[in-house]
Amino acid sequence: MKKLKQDDFFELIQKSPITLNQYKRLLDFSKHDTWQHVFMVPDNQILFDEEYLVETKEGKFLMTKKGEDLIKKVEKLFRTETAGSKKVDSEFIANVDAYRQLFPAIKLPTGVYARSAMKNLEPAMIWFFENFNYTWDTVLKATKLYLNEKEMSRYQYCKNSQYFIRKENGTKQWISELANYCENILNGADENEKNFFETHVV
Repeated sequence: MKKLKQDDFFELIQKSPITLNQYKRLLDFSKHDTWQHVFMVPDNQILFDEEYLVETKEGKFLMTKKGEDLIKKVEKLFRTETAGSKKVDSEFIANVDAYRQLFPAIKLPTGVYARSAMKNLEPAMIWFFENFNYTWDTVLKATKLYLNEKEMSRYQYCKNSQYFIRKENGTKQWISELANYCENILNGADENEKNFFETHVV
């Protein structure tokens, strides 16, 4: 069996001067800003002795930076990576490039190039898959549908590959026209229907 995050957690606590039970008490304390009263049982006392907690002159009990750092280390072990935080793999990059290649290698009537740089497309696609539940197959079909329409009008009002994925509007929201066209592919809706999907900027 491969090494688990649980193993890393136990190793981290074993290297610290406190026990699992004492760490649980520290975690409970971390959920509050201050405490006026702390019952000094041995498991609590060790947290002060090891300087994870400190008592102020006013009689309040605070978490120290040492205590905060330990909790952050443990939290980092169990934090689930999101599409936005994880390193993209080779398959993801290949799909982004396949999407990019669908756009013609031309300058659009707006004066911008249809194909955006990969470094601009990768974070946009990460955002897209965090907010919408479509497959790459649907994304590529939707993109072809959009570009076929725009080709008929010589790419008038055509968005480039980056802005087709998402574009910020005047109310600090992201608008995804790609999401519209994915719905067109899945539901057979009129591709000219104005039904933009919006999510708040984080």
